[in-house]
Amino acid sequence: MAGLIAAAAIVIIVVGWTVIQEFEANPAGVGVIAWAEGWRSVQTDLRGHEALRGTETGPALPPPVLPRGKLVWTITLPVGSEPGDYAVELQQPDGKTVARGAGTAKLVNGVTLLKIRIDTRDTRPGDASMRVHPPERSWSRYPVRFR
Repeated sequence: MAGLIAAAAIVIIVVGWTVIQEFEANPAGVGVIAWAEGWRSVQTDLRGHEALRGTETGPALPPPVLPRGKLVWTITLPVGSEPGDYAVELQQPDGKTVARGAGTAKLVNGVTLLKIRIDTRDTRPGDASMRVHPPERSWSRYPVRFR
């Protein structure tokens, strides 16, 4: 009987530790609670989508593809992006803003990560654009595609 109690205690400690680690690693709310509320975790990497200067041309990268729904979105910002508060808007081709989000970008292992919650259920499938407003700068626009 004592062995069963000890085994149950170890399982409870391991599960508790795992849950705590998950919530510490995902401060934007990705975890059991967000999942239960219908939020999905997605990631977009904008490295390689940096604005070029002068007459430089870079490789044409395909636009990031996003699902429609309630998203906990981790955006890897372009190289050189500063940590700080950012605003994000999603616009359909007609220019109508269909979703907005905001968050604080942090430097993690040499890359700038922005985590936001955004609801994209009102977007139409197809091409759209994402506008990102970094601290004390103008909006940057990136093509995206909704599936």
